[in-house]
Amino acid sequence: MIGENQTRTPETERDFLKRADNLARTAAVELGLPGEYTPFDKVVEWFQGSDFRWKPSTIRVYRAAIRCALENACKNPDAYEGAGAALARLNAEPARPMPAKGAKRRTSARKRKSASIAEMREISNVLLQSQHRYARLASHMLCLGTELGLRPTEWSTARLEGTTLVVTNAKATNSRANGEVRHLELSDLTPNHATMVKELLAMIEAALETSTWVKIAAGIRHLCSWASAKAAIAVPSLRGAKISPYTTRHIAAARAKVVMDEAGVAAFLGHNSTRTAQSHYARKRTATGWAPTRVGVDPSQVKTVRRTYRARGEKLTSTSPKPPKI
Repeated sequence: MIGENQTRTPETERDFLKRADNLARTAAVELGLPGEYTPFDKVVEWFQGSDFRWKPSTIRVYRAAIRCALENACKNPDAYEGAGAALARLNAEPARPMPAKGAKRRTSARKRKSASIAEMREISNVLLQSQHRYARLASHMLCLGTELGLRPTEWSTARLEGTTLVVTNAKATNSRANGEVRHLELSDLTPNHATMVKELLAMIEAALETSTWVKIAAGIRHLCSWASAKAAIAVPSLRGAKISPYTTRHIAAARAKVVMDEAGVAAFLGHNSTRTAQSHYARKRTATGWAPTRVGVDPSQVKTVRRTYRARGEKLTSTSPKPPKI
């Protein structure tokens, strides 16, 4: 039914349960069901019958949310029978509902995955002229993100140990990451960048004393969007193509691909296999104009990366057993 290694963080589980509750309410309205409680089987029936309504990525999230709610319900002896039957039905038809066709591409397919040095420099200049309390923090994060490749949220827990940056992998559940943490060697960074790392970590620590990372990250995203729009006056290529903090991770990945093999890039980004970086991250050619990254990775972590391969014209495959279907 569920892979043994499947795990969820408390935050993910909370979000799933909230989403499942909203889906149950929607199902009740559309099915014309009375009362506040929607039977488990009716929710699954409504979900699997909603063909050509959602994109594949949305269906995956909705299915995971409903599964999470049903699993929780199975822990209640009074609700076990109904929840168990609904969960079995949900897992028995993984191809339902059918995804929508012809809709606009969403999420990562539409996000900006590359930027020129001129674009990033102009955005940084705009940020440094701003009086916003997080402006300097955002500028440092964008600059260092193009070199170190951290996910924005990973900065909140990163720490320096000598010349090594210890990064807690943000996606360590379900065996998606190459361990709980990854180690990035910064000894080859320029003195300016090395100083900026210390300054950024200090700014984040100070900001967390008076606010939460969720609010800080929201402020940084807003600043980047605003700065991109304002910088577009001087750099027209930014018009309608705003830079986000996550864009810098793609830039760093492309720069890493210039000097590292696929396993090295995966370890650099915190992935457990070479598949993700090669399939979903910026191509090496988008690093044109950028210098190769100066960041080093832990050789022991490179060795544990699960390598995938593909012959010319074939899809990526893996030498590891296929994960259990859920």
